[in-house]
Amino acid sequence: MLSITYISTALKKLSNDELVTLLATWRSCNLRFDITGLLLYKAGSFIQTIEGPEASILRLYDNIKHDPLHTNVVTVLQESIQERHFIHWSMGFQLVDKLPKDIGPGFNALLSDPQMAETFAQSPHRIDKLHWMFREIASRA
Repeated sequence: MLSITYISTALKKLSNDELVTLLATWRSCNLRFDITGLLLYKAGSFIQTIEGPEASILRLYDNIKHDPLHTNVVTVLQESIQERHFIHWSMGFQLVDKLPKDIGPGFNALLSDPQMAETFAQSPHRIDKLHWMFREIASRA
């Protein structure tokens, strides 16, 4: 299995209705190709982790890189994995603007710092921490 985490910038800010419509389409496709993952969105910026069979992930990621919805697609982590981080999520989703206030120090800049992709790429353990944090949030929901 393969996991890819990337950051990108939407060409326009998406409304909640647009996000709901897109998520329904994306989740359906992910289910069909045995892909799981997490998508975070804040004010026009995305960070997403996709995981699943290598061929499916590479095909999806190539589509993502050429999708006119967004630009500046930057890979921050690509790795072979033995087990999924998001086994129950065809696409877990969180509006980062709506995170709980007690999430902890250092996360208020998530997706608003233009250097975030570089920070994650230089410290891949941050992706693991990010994954853990959002799995914890989901388990409390």
